[in-house]
Amino acid sequence: MKTINFLASLIKNRLAWVTLLVISLGCALSAAYFQHVLHLAPCVLCVYERVAMCGVILSALLGCWGYTWTICRWGASLIWLISCGWGIALTIEHLNYQYNPSPWNVCDIFTNFPSWLPLDQWVPSYFQAQGVCADIVWSFLSISMVQWLFIIFVCLTAANLAVVGACTIKKCMVLTHHFD
Repeated sequence: MKTINFLASLIKNRLAWVTLLVISLGCALSAAYFQHVLHLAPCVLCVYERVAMCGVILSALLGCWGYTWTICRWGASLIWLISCGWGIALTIEHLNYQYNPSPWNVCDIFTNFPSWLPLDQWVPSYFQAQGVCADIVWSFLSISMVQWLFIIFVCLTAANLAVVGACTIKKCMVLTHHFD
């Protein structure tokens, strides 16, 4: 019960949202470091994975700002979960290109952002693709950059589900207690 109470309390804790913000900003800044300092050109899927991480950043900002309001907490949690889910799907697709390369299994050459959100035109230094999805250009501990990103998105998803699940369990326990 202590674990459930602790996890459920995190959604109402600004420090928890700030921690999510620091982690997601760290990932986004790492991407910029890899691109601009190490000169590793991002591919189309890398750019889309950056957008997914920006969704996590947006959710963390919303959570930091509105952690006292239920609608903001749950909205931020939903944006966080959707962004991580999209990030997981993108990294799985990206890993497929890297570990099953063939002339018929290639990603797009250019990003395809909607006309109302042309990120590659607004911030080309961060959202413009120049690399090839099948290339594995960096690894650490024999784990590629995309594999690390998959691990990060899975961990962030697990954290979201743990906190939201604990809130749901706690709410159900409170409701059940009222009907006894």
